[in-house]
Amino acid sequence: MRMLCIFSVFLTVALSANDGMTSPVDTVEKFCELDFQGARLSADGYKDISGLVVSINGEPGWDTVFVTNSFKVVSEDTEDQQGLVTVEYSFWGEASVAGVIANESVSQYQFELRMDSDGVWRIENIPPYPRVSKSKASDITGYSFSN
Repeated sequence: MRMLCIFSVFLTVALSANDGMTSPVDTVEKFCELDFQGARLSADGYKDISGLVVSINGEPGWDTVFVTNSFKVVSEDTEDQQGLVTVEYSFWGEASVAGVIANESVSQYQFELRMDSDGVWRIENIPPYPRVSKSKASDITGYSFSN
């Protein structure tokens, strides 16, 4: 009985340590949701993202964001400790220091992941430019984005 109790505590700690990121898709979906909410726009937001990526070194301060309608995972491929997850983004346009440009488009981005020594999937490549919701883009630009 005591052994079962110890195992339960160990399992709870282990699962909370990787925040339930049990697959490449879980990791990418969490990253995309945080990005959609504007996490890549501030140092505080990067704290949330840092556990999902191998490294955020070299990530510049962005002067342009992609205003995003939606995103969805369209494919996943894993082999051993490597993974590829493709996300399809639907964009409204972009916002930058030069202004707001409506340019609806759909594009895909392929995330490359690897499992670290603790068994946690981490993203090796993050997409250029934050991909934020219309609501977040409106907050930072004051522009009213139409649906």
